[in-house]
Amino acid sequence: MKIKKLYKNFIILFVILIAKNIFAENIAKNINNNSVIIDQKGVFDESFGINGLVRFKFSDKSNSFNKVLILKDGSLLVGGHALAENNINSIFLLKVNSDGTLNKNFGNNGVVQVNIGKDLLFKAMAVGNDSTITILGSADYKTTGYYSVLFKFNNDGTLFKNFGNNGIVEIEKEWIRAETHALNNDGSLILGGMSIQKNPITQNDISTSTLVKYFANGSKDLNFGLNGRTIVHTYYGSYTDKIIIKNDGIILAAGRTWDANHRITLNMVKLYSNGSLNRQFGRDGVLLENFSPSGYFSLDALSLLNDGSILVSADVHSFMQVNQGYNSIAFAKFNPNGTRLNQFGNNGIQFTSVFKYSFLTDHVVQSDGSVLACGNTSEVNYNTDFVILKYKSDGLLDYNFAQEGALIGKIMNANLKMNSIVTTNETAFYTVGSTLDGSEAVIAKFK
Repeated sequence: MKIKKLYKNFIILFVILIAKNIFAENIAKNINNNSVIIDQKGVFDESFGINGLVRFKFSDKSNSFNKVLILKDGSLLVGGHALAENNINSIFLLKVNSDGTLNKNFGNNGVVQVNIGKDLLFKAMAVGNDSTITILGSADYKTTGYYSVLFKFNNDGTLFKNFGNNGIVEIEKEWIRAETHALNNDGSLILGGMSIQKNPITQNDISTSTLVKYFANGSKDLNFGLNGRTIVHTYYGSYTDKIIIKNDGIILAAGRTWDANHRITLNMVKLYSNGSLNRQFGRDGVLLENFSPSGYFSLDALSLLNDGSILVSADVHSFMQVNQGYNSIAFAKFNPNGTRLNQFGNNGIQFTSVFKYSFLTDHVVQSDGSVLACGNTSEVNYNTDFVILKYKSDGLLDYNFAQEGALIGKIMNANLKMNSIVTTNETAFYTVGSTLDGSEAVIAKFK
């Protein structure tokens, strides 16, 4: 009887161990499936358009795409502007199918032209939870009186009549001259840019980083910040260039500022949803970070990762070649409180020089933590060709991508400039820009 009982217990224990092993294997599989390394070779996807490219010509003078987004249905939303014969720019908005053809159900056979009778440049674009589209433009930009304009569209490309004046909000330049905007879950908008304010020390008029809020119907939210605005004074002038809004309403805004030595540095703030500073971030809510001893810094893109860390990318003068004026691409990663994340790159910063002149325009963080970045580079002058870089999550170049981490348009004889990049849930990614001479606007697909 005792032997039978021992045998029975042995069988039960064996079954339990087998079950635990199967359970552990399933857990491991699930973990691996959720952290799949995205393998991209950096070649044109020739199933898209013609040999991976789709070209558009709206004007005989100048054409450019500035932003691309992927919509829920997998199609592309592309925005840019073109210069007509009368030297007036118009904004163009396109909806493009995944094979590169225009979506004929959007606008006029896939294209919406935005024209208010004044010179109009594309600035930014966002899509709301209800699939409405907001476009930020700059009107009369060739004059000192330039001002910002918001446009809101239905998902079929028609103007959203319940926003502002039949879908359009013209913003007085004294309120804000906006460079960017982002959407809250309720459809309200946060705009970032600058306004002219008095320097609190010298009392001179200076450009000052400014954020404002508009309701989903296009009216100002005067309860945001102080009387509708949050103004961040930092030394001798500042701008807000990029904004991200978290699901809980926390606002992250980044841009440029001039420090006491007149060097241009990173300026980043974290705000509560009411526009007040989150003083646990940086120094009393403001982070100032100097990337370049030469004093040149231009912010290009801003990302907020799932763990709360922050990634910024910029153009700077190279550390080793400051006197020659060479440009490098810089990435910096910060903890949620604004301190540098030292495990990234070299003490939180990673510099990349492709050729003498390297300029970044955009980046995107992928699901595996890797980063794709697009920009333009050249060895001899500013007439640059595009470059696409891929970084691993630790900030180092992914040498398995293209040519040791860099896909260089010059080597491919592509003669293109790239302004924006977006990635799909698979291995594909898209960039938009123009030909080097500006004669055509271009969408490219890579894999």
